[in-house]
Amino acid sequence: FLRKIGNEGTFNHPSFICVTDDDCIIVSDTNTHTIQVFSREGRFLRQFGKAGKKKGELKQPFGVACDGEDILVVDSGNNRIQVFTKNGTFVSTLDSHDDPMNQPRGLAITGDGHVYVADRDDHCIKKYKYK
Repeated sequence: FLRKIGNEGTFNHPSFICVTDDDCIIVSDTNTHTIQVFSREGRFLRQFGKAGKKKGELKQPFGVACDGEDILVVDSGNNRIQVFTKNGTFVSTLDSHDDPMNQPRGLAITGDGHVYVADRDDHCIKKYKYK
């Protein structure tokens, strides 16, 4: 054991984490509907997101991934993926009207600009073009 990040009151159901190229730790906190960002030493840097359905708002975020430029967040309660800058500014949304997501959970970014999403209630993995 090397380090603990957070204490009572810091998180309310932390779900997924990823680490950026510059070693920032990004945590999806499902029940606060936020994404929290910490330094490699565990010092709180910022958070973004809030409960809602509008662009940049989240409802039960789960998976997070970073491609070096952007942070992708599984916005599970809104059945979409949202893209934010590393500072938390909303960029865009990934979704599909032809085959909508149904309680997405985890995601992974490929080197060739695709995103794979674990779609829990559709019992499948879906692939999207990201860049």
